[in-house]
Order: sequence, then C-alpha cells, then structure tokens
Amino acid sequence: MLVIDKISHYYLEIKSLHIIFMTFWMAGMFYLPRIYVYHLKTQYEKNDTKFFELMEKRLIKVIMNPSMFLTISLGTLLAVIPGTVNWSDRWIFIKIFLVLIMILVHILFVMHYRELKSGQNKKSVLYFKIINEIPPLLLVVIVLLVVLKPY
Repeated sequence: MLVIDKISHYYLEIKSLHIIFMTFWMAGMFYLPRIYVYHLKTQYEKNDTKFFELMEKRLIKVIMNPSMFLTISLGTLLAVIPGTVNWSDRWIFIKIFLVLIMILVHILFVMHYRELKSGQNKKSVLYFKIINEIPPLLLVVIVLLVVLKPY
C-alpha cells in the first residue's frame, strides 16, 4: 500500500503523461492507414515504395509502439490509485473493452505493414480508407466515456 500511496502523489503528472502518450499513439493510428493508401498508389515505383516502407516502419517502431505501451502502462497505473476509478461503474469496463479493440486494430495495422513490405498485401486502397475510420470512432467513444461517465 505504501507504493500506491507514493504514486497517488503524482496523480496529475501520471494523468498528463497518459494523455500525452495517448495523443501520440492516436496520431500514428490516424496516419498509418493513410500512408498505406499512398504506398499502394505508388506500389510500382520502387523508390516511392521504399520511402513509404521507411515511413511506416518509423511510425510504428518509434511513435506508435512506445506510445501504446506507455499509454497502457500509465492508464493501468492510474487505475490502481485508490479513488481514481469507481469500479462499480460500468463505463470503465466499456472503456477497457474499447481500448482492447484499439490494441487489436494496432496489431492489425502492424500486420498490414508486414504484408505490404513482403509484397503479400491483398487489400485495396478502399479497404485502407475504411479502416482508417476505426481509430477516430473508438477514440470519440472512449473520450466521451471518460469525461461523461454515463453508466
């Protein structure tokens, strides 16, 4: 309990970092499928393809993966601080479920990167435009749940 008490003194700092890294993660989640669209449109131009592969790799490895890890870690840390979450409310469980879906979408995006890089992609430009809408929709619902706590 002593460690939790010490952590609770840093609640605002932890919450701020959680929001910052969530913003970085979402920026990558919003942008990566758009890069895939451009990648597919230039798939027969070798130099452009390599450029997009490098952009995708850096976005995933330098921004998205670390930001996702830090968002989840800091969110978990916030959740264990006594008094920050009323565990009898349903909204928190809906939020956690939606975050798990966001993680699965993140994994799907990484799988698409590997398919594109290896030349095994079977998805269309339209597919990537459609899946590009999933993270913003999830984010809107998650933020509304956190702010409004409707249940």
